[in-house]
Amino acid sequence: MSSDSINWGTAVAAGTFFQTGIRQYVLFPKATGRFLKFSADSSFNADSRTSIAEINLRGVEAVTESVIENTEDNISIYPNPTNGECTLLLPSNKGEVTVTNVLGQLILQKQVSDKTMNIHLTNSGIYIVSVRTERGVSLRKVVVYR
Repeated sequence: MSSDSINWGTAVAAGTFFQTGIRQYVLFPKATGRFLKFSADSSFNADSRTSIAEINLRGVEAVTESVIENTEDNISIYPNPTNGECTLLLPSNKGEVTVTNVLGQLILQKQVSDKTMNIHLTNSGIYIVSVRTERGVSLRKVVVYR
C-alpha cells in the first residue's frame, strides 16, 4: 500500500497461488493507502509470466473526499484517443490536475490557472487524469497511441 505511488514500504501480505483455476484468496490486515501494488515472483516450468484475471477488494471503507466519475461535471478531454497532445477543458480556473499512468506513477501535477490546459503525453498507454476542485475529484481516462 502507498499513499503516493512512490514510497511502498513493506508488504502488507503475501500469499501463494497454485495453478488450479479455482478462486483463491489472500487476506491481509487493515491498511490505509491510495495505491495498491501487486507483484508476482513466480515461475512454472521455467516460464516466469504471471496473470491476474480478477481482483476483488472487500472491506474497503469510504474515503473522506468525494469522487465524481460522471459526464455531468463539465470536464472534457479531446481528442481522446490521442497521439499524445490533448486539451483539457475545466469548469473553473481553480484546482489541481494530476496525470498518472496505469502503474500509478505520477506523470504530471499542476495547479489550474485557466479553464483550458494542454497536456503532452510522450508514451503510448492509458493515463488517468484527476481534476481536484472545490466540488471534489473527477477522473478521466486518456488513451495515447503513438
